Amino acid sequence: MEITLFLLGLMFGGLISWWITHAYYKKSSKNQNAVFNKLSEEVREAILNDNREKLSVLELNELIREKTIDEEVGEAIPYMSCPKCGSEDLERTSDVEVDYGPEGPELAGHYDIVRCKKCEWTKTSHGYESSRDDI
Repeated sequence: MEITLFLLGLMFGGLISWWITHAYYKKSSKNQNAVFNKLSEEVREAILNDNREKLSVLELNELIREKTIDEEVGEAIPYMSCPKCGSEDLERTSDVEVDYGPEGPELAGHYDIVRCKKCEWTKTSHGYESSRDDI
């Protein structure tokens, strides 16, 4: 009788332990899926291809910067992809003469411009940045 009660207690304890672990696992998976689904395909791929076990916010920002900007290009605006939407369909224009008129004559001059064809994000070599949302 004592062995039977011992075995029943062991089985009951194991069942409760399994149930708690299973509930925690389901909640954890649900949270991971929610985070995963918020990331774009490009960001997911960059994170999964990185061999570090954990990424701080600073390291994640640097990883995204590496996928967005090519420091070795030597251009005034070294973007490989749009920092707003991630598209690689960028249009570059060099040595564009810009006349800002009486409101900003100190900004007039020749600039390089990069524009995303997908979301219309634009940046000039003097630092001006705009997008369709700014209009």
